[in-house]
Amino acid sequence: MNQASPFVLSNLRNIYEKDINVNKDEKKAFKLYRKAANKGYSIAVNVVGNCYRRGIGVKKDEHKAFFYYQKSADMGNASGKKNGGYCYRHRIGVEKDEHKAFIDYQKSADMGDALGTFHVGVCYEKGIGVEKDEHKAFIYFQKSADVGYAQGTFNVGYCYQNGIGVEKDEHKAFIYYQKSAETERANR
Repeated sequence: MNQASPFVLSNLRNIYEKDINVNKDEKKAFKLYRKAANKGYSIAVNVVGNCYRRGIGVKKDEHKAFFYYQKSADMGNASGKKNGGYCYRHRIGVEKDEHKAFIDYQKSADMGDALGTFHVGVCYEKGIGVEKDEHKAFIYFQKSADVGYAQGTFNVGYCYQNGIGVEKDEHKAFIYYQKSAETERANR
């Protein structure tokens, strides 16, 4: 196992974490994540951050969670960048800074992260770390919907239903609500 690739280690971790034909062992899963992270696998580095944030297989430590998210982001991982934004927005392991949250969400969106793109929309919708702009919110919700993110699709429907950032159109709202439900079912 010492010569295993980060990809193999990460997949083994899935087996232990999700109880696939073996007893669920979160500590063992965490060790495998960390081993893959130490080999330079950016996805595993991000997941180690998740483990620290939630206390999965290791004692909860929000400062370490933020550290690993930043490390993953520095390695070019879009989810790590998005998670860094989440930490800034919700004061997890770092001082709250809504503008830095927006910047991280924007960078993750630029890297193609659907959830990061959705969060950029939320920031524009609510004026979090950026000036409120309902039309830009709609655009980012649409972008997240275009890549199959169900909540983004729902929000596009909501925008059409209520005329938020776009001309009110109840027919389009219905179509997007229906699409959102179908996407959600398909992702289960």
